[in-house]
Amino acid sequence: LPGGPYRDKYNWTFVVNGRPVFVKGANWCTMDPLMDFSRDRYDRFLSLAAAQHVQLLRAWGSGMPETDDFYDLCDRKGIMVLQEWPTAWNSHKEGWQPYDVLEETVRLNTLRLRNHPSLVMWGGGNESGEPFGRAIDMMGRYSVELDGTRPFHRGEPWGGSRHDYNCWWGKAPLDNNLSLTADFLGEFGIASMPVLESVLRYLPDDEKHLWPAPEDGSFAHHTPVFNQKEDVARLKQYSGYFSRGASLEEFIRGSQFAQATGVRHTLELARTRWPECSGALYYKLNDNYPAASWSTVDWYGAPKAGYYFIQDAFEPLHACVLLDTFNVAGKSVSLPVYLLDDNDDLEGSSWAVRVRAYDATLAEVAQTKYIGSGTEGPVKHVGEFSLHPTQTQSVPLLMVVEVWKDGVRADRTFYWLNFEAEPGCLFSLPSTNLEIRARDSGTVTVTNTGSRPAVGVVIEKAGEADTFYASDGYFWLDPGESCNVEVDRTDGVSARALNAPDAAMP
Repeated sequence: LPGGPYRDKYNWTFVVNGRPVFVKGANWCTMDPLMDFSRDRYDRFLSLAAAQHVQLLRAWGSGMPETDDFYDLCDRKGIMVLQEWPTAWNSHKEGWQPYDVLEETVRLNTLRLRNHPSLVMWGGGNESGEPFGRAIDMMGRYSVELDGTRPFHRGEPWGGSRHDYNCWWGKAPLDNNLSLTADFLGEFGIASMPVLESVLRYLPDDEKHLWPAPEDGSFAHHTPVFNQKEDVARLKQYSGYFSRGASLEEFIRGSQFAQATGVRHTLELARTRWPECSGALYYKLNDNYPAASWSTVDWYGAPKAGYYFIQDAFEPLHACVLLDTFNVAGKSVSLPVYLLDDNDDLEGSSWAVRVRAYDATLAEVAQTKYIGSGTEGPVKHVGEFSLHPTQTQSVPLLMVVEVWKDGVRADRTFYWLNFEAEPGCLFSLPSTNLEIRARDSGTVTVTNTGSRPAVGVVIEKAGEADTFYASDGYFWLDPGESCNVEVDRTDGVSARALNAPDAAMP
């Protein structure tokens, strides 16, 4: 920790090959309640984790110690694991959980897992307010006696880590997560709906076309705490910032953009605070049953919109703009711009960070460029992006942020503001057109053939959302610009954007 050790804080700094690093990660839950732990299922989710630049998975203490296949795949994909023992919410207390069963679980699984290089840390369990006593001491003792090569943390959160759900359980506005900070973020997130294709798989035929969904039907049952009106109310609140929910598809899209909005900015803020913040684990990557939840990949294996925006936020070479509110209409703003370079990619190179702002007609209203050379560590504040009231008045207001290395664009993401003033405004932008062609058997080229930017371009394979892979999604394309995207197959693939209809492969 900066300033040396603290008596009341855990040392959250992760050191990899002798180098302290900011750890980018996600929480991981037991994959299936009926114990379908097939290697193919693991490979799907862990491949998506690696592609999202996840470095650490916290194997959540409310689940089971993970399997040999899980650890073997994490070894191969270079994903670190924090393995927690199956205790949660003070279940380890005397008389609450059978001690002999817990002790046997810890002993046998420590011996089974200790030789995996992906395993970097043992944890006492999830969200126990009092992570002390006989059971926790036993876990710590076995971590030393049977392993001795990895640290033990008595419980998460503890000693400087933070779990925060003011957004969702607390029904706080999305602005709440723009200032969410900690020494280490162990859990935070917002629940959202699975992709439409997945929702239609679990809804009974007689409910697929009912909207609004009946309060006592399957739609309401497939929520975080099962058929609670409060769950549906929360989904309506957060989806309602982006959509009026006139259809199931609109409702799903709104909820997914709320999740993306409420998570990505917090992760970027955490990265800019290094070394005062040493890592952030969003909740969560995967799901344990098909339902609305905090996962960014639904139970079937289909990535949600938030998956791709978090992929952007975790890019090793990345530029970002920090916000203190999403509602800036009619205000003068000066927004900090940061350049993030985890792997020293810019060493020996010239670089530029470009920030552009667009109004609701998709006309550019401002642009600023920041230039430099070489690398100056993983975090650099490059300047401020300023807009005056006439420039911020637009509903919505969009911003595009890019990193250029030696004259070649290396990173791009885009943001949206002022969306609450008119729910649905992000999905009613002036239209453009896309064209998609196969470049080779594993690459497609998408081109914006229109005169306006294409906002949120997605590559899809209808009917196969749970198995199809595209290396990028929900990205920005300038007019006339093309982008190559890696895919695992090209037959029947299509492209669309928030403001462009489906374009099929010729």
